[in-house]
Amino acid sequence: MDEVLRVLRMLKEGKLRREEAERLLAALGMGALEEGVRRWLRIEGGIARIEIRSAAGDEVSASGFGAGEVFLETCAEGGLLKIKTRGPKLLQRALRVEVSLPRDYGVELALGQGTLRAESLAGLKGELGTGKIEAAGIRALDLELGMGSARLGLLLKEGEHRLELGMGDVEIYALPGASFRVEGEAELGQVEERVFGEGLARLWVELGMGRLRVEP
Repeated sequence: MDEVLRVLRMLKEGKLRREEAERLLAALGMGALEEGVRRWLRIEGGIARIEIRSAAGDEVSASGFGAGEVFLETCAEGGLLKIKTRGPKLLQRALRVEVSLPRDYGVELALGQGTLRAESLAGLKGELGTGKIEAAGIRALDLELGMGSARLGLLLKEGEHRLELGMGDVEIYALPGASFRVEGEAELGQVEERVFGEGLARLWVELGMGRLRVEP
């Protein structure tokens, strides 16, 4: 099994502390996910539609409309910013959140269901149970999507990155200046291996059932 995936899974299962995992990942060349991100914005909730746009300066803002509530919360450990969506589950599907975020912020997802549209993110990581992701200008990636689709414009230049999809379709394209190679495995089908630029970074793709399309 790939050593990077082994470390990430042990961290997720609680077999490694975060500090231990970070040391191992750094030794394996996966420091890029954290190095290019000044702070992470964590988005939590049941069902939400998220729109993220780049902003000048350091200001972070979020607004929501529809059912439920949206608020920013500062976490005690590390000053992590959070957006939480809450409200009656039957009405949450109508909730939309618009976020303005500096270019050196990353987004961490912890959503059960929803859609994400974003541009120029320093990093994208976390989990989305069911939904759709359209994001361009992503400079670091460690993402799990249970079922749905993703279209990702990547600007990876160094380190190890990961994308895991249980069921659905993924489209990947490289932005000018990117340098990465695509590798991976699929339970049904195959992962098309490609190299962009000098291939300095590596994107490992795990696909359960679906299709990975890598655009030229």
